[in-house]
Amino acid sequence: MTLAVLAPFEFLTVGNAQVYGRLHELRRGRPIPSASEVEVLRRQFRQGALAKWKEHLAGKVDQRAVGTVHPSFDEWVNRGRGWLTYRVTQVLSGHGCFGEYLHRIGKEVTNGCHHCEEGRQDSAQHTLVECLACEVERRVLVEEVG
Repeated sequence: MTLAVLAPFEFLTVGNAQVYGRLHELRRGRPIPSASEVEVLRRQFRQGALAKWKEHLAGKVDQRAVGTVHPSFDEWVNRGRGWLTYRVTQVLSGHGCFGEYLHRIGKEVTNGCHHCEEGRQDSAQHTLVECLACEVERRVLVEEVG
């Protein structure tokens, strides 16, 4: 849920309930709130929900995806949509095609890299930093993002 920028429901439902309650109060004795008033309320409560979520995640920075996202949390949740690819999610989560993960779930006999010398653990970190088979892609990545 961290990667998808979908706050846990416990934070979203509280925010939605607060928006509903506030709109109910505003409707008493006056015309229905305008669309812009409703949007302002939603933004305020969304910011509150995101602040609570960020605080909640602070205790989980040892988890790979959270540790990657948390230092740039505000930029992450406000980044827009459309560029989180399958491969990016696999690297950030450490799941997918990495031997470390596949071995842990019983799909591989060892956690070793199929491309490197024996004994090299195949992990997202290994692929990003060390694996010789990924040298060309790594060079391009470093040139693009630094």
